[in-house]
This record gives sequence, C-alpha cells and structure tokens, in this order.
Amino acid sequence: MSCDSADMHREAPPPGRAIGAVLGNVVSGCRLSFGRRVARSEFRISFGHLLFALILNWCATVLVHRIEAGAGSLFWIWGFISISAKLQVWLAVLAVIAWGSVGTGAFVTLVTVIVYASLPVWVVTFALQAAADLNEPYLTIYAYCVLLWHLAIFWRAFRLLPSVGTSRTIGALALYCAALFVITDLLPDSRMFYQQTESAPGLDIESVYYRQAALLDRELDALAPEIPARADVYFVGVGAYASQDVFMREVKQVRNLFEGPLGLVGRAVSLVNNPATVWDTPLANLHNLKRATARLSGIMNVDQDILFLFVTSHGNEDASVAVGFGGLGLNDIYASDIRVALDAAGIRWRVVVVSACYSGGFIDELKTSDTLVITAAARDRASFGCSHENDWTYFGRAYFEQALVETRDFVEAFEVARTIISKRERDEGKEASKPQIWTGEAIAKHLQAWQPLADRR
Repeated sequence: MSCDSADMHREAPPPGRAIGAVLGNVVSGCRLSFGRRVARSEFRISFGHLLFALILNWCATVLVHRIEAGAGSLFWIWGFISISAKLQVWLAVLAVIAWGSVGTGAFVTLVTVIVYASLPVWVVTFALQAAADLNEPYLTIYAYCVLLWHLAIFWRAFRLLPSVGTSRTIGALALYCAALFVITDLLPDSRMFYQQTESAPGLDIESVYYRQAALLDRELDALAPEIPARADVYFVGVGAYASQDVFMREVKQVRNLFEGPLGLVGRAVSLVNNPATVWDTPLANLHNLKRATARLSGIMNVDQDILFLFVTSHGNEDASVAVGFGGLGLNDIYASDIRVALDAAGIRWRVVVVSACYSGGFIDELKTSDTLVITAAARDRASFGCSHENDWTYFGRAYFEQALVETRDFVEAFEVARTIISKRERDEGKEASKPQIWTGEAIAKHLQAWQPLADRR
C-alpha cells in the first residue's frame, strides 16, 4: 500500500485535530504558493481533506463571481451549471495526469495540494476585484500573471508526487497548460450572477427585433420641424453596450441637457442597448442609426442645421465601438460606418462626440471641413469611468455635466473638459487618456451661427 493509500484509510481524527490539519494544509499551501520549501509530509492527505478542499475552491469561485457582478446581483442556475462543468473538466484532466504519471493515490494528493496552494490566488483576485477597476492593458497583464501563478503552483505540486522527474513534470505541465486553455478560452463562459438591469436569460429576441421599426418611428415622429433662417442642432445619442448602465445613463443625461438648458425639445433621438429600455427605446445598432440619420435629413435643413451625434460605449483599437446586448448578436459600429451613414443621409454639418477607449482612431475617418470630432481618448489610450454603477464616464461628466453647461460652446467645452480630466487622472494615478479634437475650418465658422434655443428667449 502506498503512503497516499495509507493516509486515505486512516480513521477520522477528532474535530479539533481535523481543524488543526486543515489549518496546517492552509499554511503549507500558502508556503508552496509563494515559493517556500515544502515537503509532501507537511500536507494531510485524505478523501475528507480532498472534499473539504473542493468545497473551499467552490466557495472561493462563487465569492469572486459575486464580487464581479456587484451589489444587487441575482443568481443564475445555468451559470452555476456551466462553472460546475468546467470544474469537472479540470478534475478529469488532473485525474488523467496523476493516474498516468504515478497512480490512483496521486490524484488525491495533487488536487488537495493545488487547491490549498491556490488560496492566495483567490485572495489576490478578491482584493483586486474589490479595490481596482482594471482596464487594458493592465487587465491583460493581470490575467497572464494569474495564469503563470497557477502554472507555478501546478509545477511545485506535481513535484511533490513520488518518483516524478523533470521530464515527466514538463510533460504534465504542458498537458495542464493546454487544459487551462480549453477551459478558459474554448468552453462557454457563463456568469453565476447577473444584474437585474443586464441581459438576463429569457429575453424574447424575436419580439425585440419586430418592435424596432415602431419604436424608432415613434422617436422620429416626435421630432419638431426645423426653424427657418436659423442654424439649429438635432441630437442623436447612442448608448451601445448593455452590460454597463453608465452608457444608458449618459445618453439620457446628455439628452436632458440638450432638451433642458440648451432648449432643444423635440430635437433629440435616443438609441440605447439596455434591458431597462429595450421595450420603449430603439436599439443602438447600425441599422437604426442609418434609419435615424436618413429620416433626420428630411426634417433638418441639411444645408443649415447641425447634427450632434454622441456615441458612448467600450472602444476597440480598430476604430470601432462595442455594440453588445446579451444574445441579440449585434455588430460593432466602426468609424467608417458612421461616415457612410452621414454621407448617405446628406447631412453636411456634423458634431461627432465619441466617449470610448481608443476613440481617437475615429478622427481620421470622420474629419472633414464641415465636421467637429471630439473623442474621449487618443487612438492608443484607454478612457475611464465605464463601470456599471457610475452615472458618468470621466469624459462624459467633464464635457457635458461640467463644461458644456457653462460655456455652451462645443470647442471651448472640450478645452475645459480636457483640463478637468487631466487633473483627475493625475490625482488618481491613471495613465492619461489624452482626449482628442478635430475642428474643420468650415464648421468652426458655422458653429458661430448657432445659439441654444434657451438663450434666444
């Protein structure tokens, strides 16, 4: 009988000794995780310890998923099943590695040691999820660091097994690494918790699509006609990503700004992806944007009036914004898509504001003499504040809530907002987002003819 088998057949210790053994495993696991010398004999191995270790692992998994979902999140059974399936695949891979390398008893040892040694990883994950709002590229760096940490734990745990050499360990590590890739990248990634305001399972996709034409027509039919002999502004707000309410809130608040202090009642259209608005507001997708701009061109005086297009979402480095809403399968919107839509509509005077990471990439595609383009970040920089619980992104608050309310001048408001954002990012130790602006020569002169309706009274 092997030493592992002997451990598994020992009588159950008294509760006090059992707790002491668990604490001993926790201490030994932490030592192994942080690279300290640990012997196989320092771990207490049995089916009972294995079961407790798996329960501990599962509780840590649930905790991290709950933290990621945020306060007020709801439990989703299919996410529970999905995560459970991944755990089973992980255990099956470890069983194959252990049994193929040493024998049946090695499986219990390997899993127990790995789980206890992974506790510090869970603690670090918990702390970062609770205290930090990681953005690219830091999120990618963090993910790779966690992966390397897990691989190091596996290497040291496997080396504790009897009669394993370096070559066998390398082979086992390669198999384990491939398994982690399958589990994390190829198997379906489902969350165990979701926000009530997120795209929860059960959304009637067919009904959502059929409803779009009526919703958009209602928005457009409510638009007021343009006022002759004046340069008026029409507003289109696009909140494109459903999983963070901040984008929905920004569109709503900017629209309120235009319809309130700026006096543009009856001259605003909202396109929003969010479960809270899905039945009363048209979706933020390219099709609806094209229809909205096409209809607007027949209401506006395209040679005189100005279109203010505000897009808020996550951004991509290929000059596009993320368009997401659960299982609706919406396509991202590219800068070239916006250019084509505006050109096709024949709308001459354009102010385009894009609040998203890497949004500086939109300028090259959109800039014309008749266009003002403002972006929340440079083409290679992230912007900040796109968290679910926020009312504004950093850029949105600075430009609309703080600057534009005061100056009423789109270009001057940008300069004020850029100063505010720069100071906030420095104070918080964040890499500068570097908001960008392009002011076409013709629209710079034309904007001087525009005066908010509220100021004309």
